[in-house]
Amino acid sequence: MTPLRGRDAELGLLRAAIRRLADGQGQVVLVRGMPGVGKTRLLAEAVRNTGFDVRHAAGELDRRAVPFAPLLDALPEAAGDDDRRYYVLSRLQEALGDRPMVIVVDDLQWCDPGTLLALRTLPAREAGRPVLWLLATRTEAADADVRSALAVLEDNGARTIELAPLDDATAVAIAADHLGAALDEELTDLVRSAEGRPLLLQELLFGLREEGAVATVDGVAHLTGRHLPARFRHSILRRLASVADTTHELVQVASVLARHVAPDELADLIGLPVATLVPAIQEALAADLLTEDGAGLTFRHDLVREAVESEVPPALRRTLRRQAVNRQLKRGMPVFQVAAMLAETAQQGDLEAVDLLRRATAELAASAPATAAQMSLRAVDLCPPDAPERALIVADAVPLLNRAGAPREAFELADTVLGTDIPPDVEQGIRLGLAGAALQLSFTEATRQAEHGLALPGPLRGPLLAIEAFSLVLAGETETADALLPTARSAVAGDPAAEATLINVESIIRNYHADFTAALRLADRAVQIPAPVSTFWSPEIWQACLRDIVGRSAEALAQADDGVHRAGRSRQPMLLRLWSMTRCRLLLGAGRLDEARAEAEAVLGMSDELGPGNFAEVTAYYVLGRVAVHTGDPALRERGTAYAERMRSDEAPLVRRVGSWLAAQLGEVEATADAEFDRPVSPLLSPIEPTDEPAYIALTLRAGLRDRAAEALAHAERRAAKNPGIVLFAAAAKHARGLFDADRALLLEAAEGYETRPLAQAAAWEHAGELERAEAAYAACGAENDVQRVRAAGVRPRTATRKRPAIGWDSLTPTELAVVRLVAAGASNRAVAEQLYVSPHTVSTHVRHAFAKLGVTSRVELARIALRHDSA
Repeated sequence: MTPLRGRDAELGLLRAAIRRLADGQGQVVLVRGMPGVGKTRLLAEAVRNTGFDVRHAAGELDRRAVPFAPLLDALPEAAGDDDRRYYVLSRLQEALGDRPMVIVVDDLQWCDPGTLLALRTLPAREAGRPVLWLLATRTEAADADVRSALAVLEDNGARTIELAPLDDATAVAIAADHLGAALDEELTDLVRSAEGRPLLLQELLFGLREEGAVATVDGVAHLTGRHLPARFRHSILRRLASVADTTHELVQVASVLARHVAPDELADLIGLPVATLVPAIQEALAADLLTEDGAGLTFRHDLVREAVESEVPPALRRTLRRQAVNRQLKRGMPVFQVAAMLAETAQQGDLEAVDLLRRATAELAASAPATAAQMSLRAVDLCPPDAPERALIVADAVPLLNRAGAPREAFELADTVLGTDIPPDVEQGIRLGLAGAALQLSFTEATRQAEHGLALPGPLRGPLLAIEAFSLVLAGETETADALLPTARSAVAGDPAAEATLINVESIIRNYHADFTAALRLADRAVQIPAPVSTFWSPEIWQACLRDIVGRSAEALAQADDGVHRAGRSRQPMLLRLWSMTRCRLLLGAGRLDEARAEAEAVLGMSDELGPGNFAEVTAYYVLGRVAVHTGDPALRERGTAYAERMRSDEAPLVRRVGSWLAAQLGEVEATADAEFDRPVSPLLSPIEPTDEPAYIALTLRAGLRDRAAEALAHAERRAAKNPGIVLFAAAAKHARGLFDADRALLLEAAEGYETRPLAQAAAWEHAGELERAEAAYAACGAENDVQRVRAAGVRPRTATRKRPAIGWDSLTPTELAVVRLVAAGASNRAVAEQLYVSPHTVSTHVRHAFAKLGVTSRVELARIALRHDSA
C-alpha cells in the first residue's frame, strides 16, 4: 500500500484522539469532505494497529428503511427482538461497555433516522465511556435529518475535520508513488486535472497503467499516447466497456441491487447457471470493478457503483429490482427483509410494492413498531393520491408512529388524507390514533381529535369517549369531563382499557372535589381491572399519587420504584417515562431535591427516544423549577424560568396555571389579579398538593392580597374538614390558618403534622419563628437558598449543620455515591438501574452530575477516584 500523503495534520488529530482514548477519554470526531476526497482511507489509516476494539459501520442507501442497521452491523451484540428506539438505544448503550472502543461510521449521509438518532444521543449520554466515535460524511446533499444530527454533535463538542482536496504537489507525489517514478510535465498536468481527489487520481492512474499509456525512461514517467479523460465517471465507464458482454451485464445488474450481492442471485437474474458466470465474475474482479467480501460481491467504492448504475435505463432498473424481489420471496426470505430492499427503489404507483410493504407492516407491527411505521410511510409514498389503499395505510401507520415515539409525524401523515374523500370508519380509526398521539403533545388537541372521531359512524365510540374524558380532566376541564361520564360508561362496556381509563377519570374528578375516600376507592378499583397495557397511562400511577397525598408517601414512593423497575423489565418505555415522572414528583415532596432533579432531568432526556410527552414534561419542568427555588442554583433557575414561560403559553388552562404558579414561586410574576393565578395547582399527574395552599397564602399576604389568601384558606380548611382522618390535610389547614391569623401555636402544630413533607415542615417552623429548626430541616434537604434566607434573618449557623461543598468527593449526594461506586466496580448503567430501581436515564444523569462535581471526563478516572477514597 502506498503511503498516505497530504493528510499529516488530519491524521495527527485523529491519532491524538486515539491516544486520549488510552486514558479513558472518549470523543466525537467528524470528518467531512466531497465524494472521493479520501475520508475512508484517512479513517482506515488512523485506526490501523491501534490495539483497541475497532468497530466499522457505514450508511447504505439501500438500507435506509432498516432502523439502526449500520450500528447493529458494527455492534451485533446489541441486536434484539424489539426495534423501538428506546430499547435499541439501550442495547447499543450496553454494547459500548467500559473497555476502550473505536466506532467508525462511514457514509453518514446515507444512515437511517434511527442511526442518526443514536449518533446524536449516545456520545453525549455516555460521555464518560472510553469510546471514540469517528464519523465521515459528504459535505453536500445532506438531508434535514443528517444536518440536524451534525449540528447536535457539533453543539455537544464534536471535533470537525474538513477534508479539503489535495494540493497539486501532494497529488503529484502520490502519482509518483503509484508509478514508481518522477512525472514529466505533461503527465503532471494530467494529474492536476484530478482536482485533488484521491479516488479520481487513483482511477486515473489505474487506467493509465492498464492501457499502457505511460512509460518510464531514465526514472521519469511520461505519456505514450492519448490519455484517459480525467473525469471519474468516464474512467469507470471506459473500463466497463472493455469487458466481455456477459461481464458488462453482470456488473450493471449488480449496480441496481443491494450493496452486497450473492453470485447465485446474479445468476438467477441474468438467467444463466452460476458456473457459467464464473469467468465473468473473475473478469469483473480482475478489472477492479467488483471485489469480494464476507457478504458476497460488492463494488470497490460507492462512486464506482453510482457511475455504473447511471448508465442503466430507469425502466430496466425497475424491472431488475422487481425480478430480484420475486426471486427472494420464492426463496423464502422474510417479507420484511425483501420489503426493506424494495422500499428505497420502488416508484410511485407500484401497487405490488405497496402490497408487499403492507404485508411487511402487518408482520412487524407487534414486535417492531418502529420498522413497521417506516414501512407504512414508504407504502403511503408509493400510493397514488387517489388510491383507496392510501387512507387504510395511514390508519395503520398513525398508532405505529405514536408507539415508535413519533407523535408529530403521526399528525403530519394524517394530514395527507384527512379532508379527502375517505370512508368514515377509516377516518374514525385515524382520529382515534391521533387522539392517543395528541396526549403526548396537547390535551386540548387530544380532545379535538376525539370529538372529530365521535362525530363519525364507526365501531370506536367507546375508546374515543374514554380518551376525550381523560384529556379533558388532564386539561383541567373537570366539569365537562364529569358531564361526559354517564354517556361514556355505557359505550365502553366490554373494553377493559377504556373502562379503566374512565374510572381513573372519575377518581381524578373526586380529587378535585376533595373527596379523597372516593378517589382512592376508584383508583384501587381501576388497578384491579385486567386491561391491556396502555402506551400513555397506567391506573397505578394515579393510585401512587393519591397514596402520597394522603400521607402514605413511603408506600407511594416504593410503588413508583417498583413501577420504574417493572416498566424497564417489560419493555414499556412510555410507562417508564410516566413512572419516572411520578417518582420525581414524589421525591420533591419528600425533600430529596438532588434525586428529584436527577429524575426530572432523566424524564426530559427520554424525549429523544420517545418524542415529546406533555404531562411528563410539564411535571419535570415544575419539579426542576421548584428545585431551583429551594437550592438557588442559578443555571437551574434560568431553566426553570424558561420552563414556566413555556407552560404559561400552553393551550390547556391547567398547564398555564401550573406555569404561573411556578413563575410566582421563582419571583418572575407578582401575585396579582392575574386570572391564571387564582389558586395554586400542582403538576398534571399529581393531585392538588395541600402544602401549596400555605405557600400561596404566604405569597399573597406579602403582596397585600388578603382576599386571595382568604380564598385559599377556605379551600384548605374545607378539604381538611371533608377528610378528617388525613393528617397532612389537617396540617396544611393549620399552617394556612396560622399564617392568616399570625397564630404561632397553630404553625407549630402544623409543623408536627408534616412528617411526610420536610420542606413544608421547615417552612412552618420558619413562619413560627423557630429559625434554627427551620435551618436544620432546610439543610437536610439541600435547600441552600432557604438556608441562606433563614440565616439572613439572624440565625447563626448551627455547628451540626454542614453545607455540602459544590465540588469534590464530599459534594456527592448519597444516591450519586451509590451510583459512582457501582459504576466504578464495572456495572453498566442498566445494571445499576436495575439494582437501584431507577431508569438508565436517571443513572446517566447521576453519572453526569458526578463527573461535573469531580472534574473528570471518563469512567476510568471515576473508578480511580472511587478506589482512592474507599480505600483511604
